[in-house]
Amino acid sequence: MARIESLSAVTLAVADMARSTAFYDALGLERVHHQADFTSYRCGEGFINLQQTATPSPSGWGRAILWVDDVDAMARVAVAAGGVLDGEPTDAPWGERYVHCTDPDGHELSFARPVDHPVFRPAAPEDIDHLLELNEAEVPAVGSLDRDGFDRLLMQADRTVVVRRGGSIAGFVVLVREGSDYASPNYRWFAERVPSFLYVDRVVVAPDHRRRGVGRALYRWVIDAAGDLPVLAEVNTIPRNDASLDFHADMGFEEMGRVAHAADKEVAMLRHDPVGATLRSGSLTASSEAPGAGETFTTLLRQPGVTVEQIISSDAPDTHEQVGDADEWVVLLDGSADLEVAGVVRTLTAGDWIVLPAGTPHRILATSSGARWLAVHVDPSGTPA
Repeated sequence: MARIESLSAVTLAVADMARSTAFYDALGLERVHHQADFTSYRCGEGFINLQQTATPSPSGWGRAILWVDDVDAMARVAVAAGGVLDGEPTDAPWGERYVHCTDPDGHELSFARPVDHPVFRPAAPEDIDHLLELNEAEVPAVGSLDRDGFDRLLMQADRTVVVRRGGSIAGFVVLVREGSDYASPNYRWFAERVPSFLYVDRVVVAPDHRRRGVGRALYRWVIDAAGDLPVLAEVNTIPRNDASLDFHADMGFEEMGRVAHAADKEVAMLRHDPVGATLRSGSLTASSEAPGAGETFTTLLRQPGVTVEQIISSDAPDTHEQVGDADEWVVLLDGSADLEVAGVVRTLTAGDWIVLPAGTPHRILATSSGARWLAVHVDPSGTPA
């Protein structure tokens, strides 16, 4: 039994071919054929044809519905090209945002797009006030900025991208490349360790668009836009933001280390490498960056079954007993340390290494300030340690 699969073409009668082609050219359609009395435009998998006639086409024939990437933007283009809108772009109860338009010959068109389909575009000057309002509504999840500070950030950024959904701004992301003079301590931490990257300074989702996949769509766009570059971001661990940590882990981010900005402020430094990436590089942290107490951990590499960390100790280490789930090979790069391993005290100096089999109880008794370690965790099961 025969069935209709799709609309192949719509042919519209026009009175002035030059006027009509100017209108449809302005809409961005690809012109595939043109002669004095007949023009054809590619429209997705179909076509819109213009046929010149002596009299305008009769009214009431119906309407051609065109799916576009941004209904509001296309409406502005159509008006500028001589079209007339029948009302403003609207979200329909059947799940589309649409606007009706009449072309110069009286033909009825409708520009439409599914409401849930996100549209990404660079932030425009007229967006900035609204983006700042969204930013301030998210403090303290993102840093507070006044208008001057926000303008400076956008000037230092590689790009600021807005996502529109259902005709309104659903969120935005500010991205910074390496080499910027951006003074953020988190950005500087990454810049000292990763030669080339795309840094997510902040990502904000409007309150009325949450839990609709907007944040995930933004991150997918960022990861695609990064190409071969790693994507870097940070998430609070003090105060702990479990929802964001889980979200980033689900998106494929891995922790490089943690930075404590104050007793009540710590962030996890996260990295997302492109699929199939093999070439990576970085720099070890200097001993001068020793913490005031305890240790700082920086993940240098995480592969199935293997995790490589750099550790910098203070002169007030955590002396609690530890038992690892994976075999651990540790070398002391600088400084000195006293360890108790399975009840035996061992003193290490620069260049000494030790293997701690999985399940071996051990604890640090004393370390010199700035003692640097390299630790390789090996899990035979193939799970990153």
